[in-house]
Amino acid sequence: MDSAIGRLTFMDEFQQHKMAEHGRRNAESQLGRVRAALARVGTGTYGKCALCGLDIPPERLEFMPEAVHCVHCHSRV
Repeated sequence: MDSAIGRLTFMDEFQQHKMAEHGRRNAESQLGRVRAALARVGTGTYGKCALCGLDIPPERLEFMPEAVHCVHCHSRV
């Protein structure tokens, strides 16, 4: 019985570790996208689609400030 509890505890800890690792990777990825958006602000290209060059609608930037593409081009990549 104790070995079964030990296995469950190990599995629970393993799952928590994996979830924390996944959360950390997502946070790092988000930070990278935000830093890239700030760099685009500095170069004057923020709010312009990287593929077609048209303005990204303000509503999209409100929802996703780090957006690189307009909705149309985003569906193509």
